[in-house]
Amino acid sequence: MDFRNDSDGDDAFGGGVIEQTALIRHRVNELFGFEPKNKQVEAIRHLLYDKRDLILIAKTGFGKSIIFQALPLIEEESKQASLIIMPLNLLQEEQAEKLKTIPGAKPFILNGDTNTRKNRHEIGAGAYTHSKRNYLGITVDTLLT
Repeated sequence: MDFRNDSDGDDAFGGGVIEQTALIRHRVNELFGFEPKNKQVEAIRHLLYDKRDLILIAKTGFGKSIIFQALPLIEEESKQASLIIMPLNLLQEEQAEKLKTIPGAKPFILNGDTNTRKNRHEIGAGAYTHSKRNYLGITVDTLLT
């Protein structure tokens, strides 16, 4: 999905998704205290209900963080994890600090400093991917090693 030129217009999602859209809007408002943009709701819905991967390209200030932060929180019984690939360690650290404020959230950052055999084993064993409210941040350089 490419939202670089997002006007946040009222795009129709089609039949059968009105309840899903309403739930997403309600939960984002309840969790974060604001009304999400239509394109944010569309991206969350794409991930949560269509069960498809998402590569999101959006301008600065769009609110990309809310999409991955909200995903594991909207479906309370879900054991989905968010995998976030970020170009900079500083961005990961900032996001992890924000995520730590969410009750029950379990963020983990894998980068050059934390890319150890022990941590990779824990990730492989599901420590950060098979329970509620998990977030795994990885830097691009870590993916390439």
